[in-house]
Amino acid sequence: MKEVKRDFNQRKNEINTYFIFLENLLTYDTVSWNDNSPKKISPELRGIMKANIFLMLYNLTESSISAAIEQIHISIKKEKIPFDDIKEGIKVKLVKYLKNKKKVEKFINEINEISIDIISSCFDKKDVFSGNAGRSEINDLAKQYGFSTNSDYKKTKHGEKLQKVKNHRNELAHGNFSFREIGKDYTLTDIRDFKDEIIAYLERIIENIETYIDQKEYKSDET
Repeated sequence: MKEVKRDFNQRKNEINTYFIFLENLLTYDTVSWNDNSPKKISPELRGIMKANIFLMLYNLTESSISAAIEQIHISIKKEKIPFDDIKEGIKVKLVKYLKNKKKVEKFINEINEISIDIISSCFDKKDVFSGNAGRSEINDLAKQYGFSTNSDYKKTKHGEKLQKVKNHRNELAHGNFSFREIGKDYTLTDIRDFKDEIIAYLERIIENIETYIDQKEYKSDET
């Protein structure tokens, strides 16, 4: 999980750096180029710059949780845990992947011992969220794999703002709303709350998954 945490911290720092820039810029409310006289920042530009934070937070969510889930499969594969000895939810997920995503010929060519190799062969990090990384999706993953979503509600609000981030990301990606339209109604305080709560929530989920892996909680309760 060291690489997962390193990547998470790098993206977190990028978001914090961008927010400090945004906060300073919008507080002074002026900008200048090439030694020209400062000009007031337009409402359109203010909205655009605030909306960018939602894309950054979505990127952080999808990339970090997908990578953490991948580490579960890597650990199971490394420990050579057979299919019969993993949790029921993971079995169901693997079989669904094999049924819906995997070509039989490709699967056969990739495996030597089906009970072990199905763990890694029937998983693709890109399919963990498929463009829909929100709190409900993380909760679904937690139920399937069996890791905890417990967090400090005062700091994280249990990730409730992730739904709004996901919605805004999809609205921007599909062109349903402009950046200005998304960002115009949010204050800097609103943006800070989104940033702080979501980062704290994701940090807790990553820690929970790390504990899950360390304690090999992907094993069936019957083993």
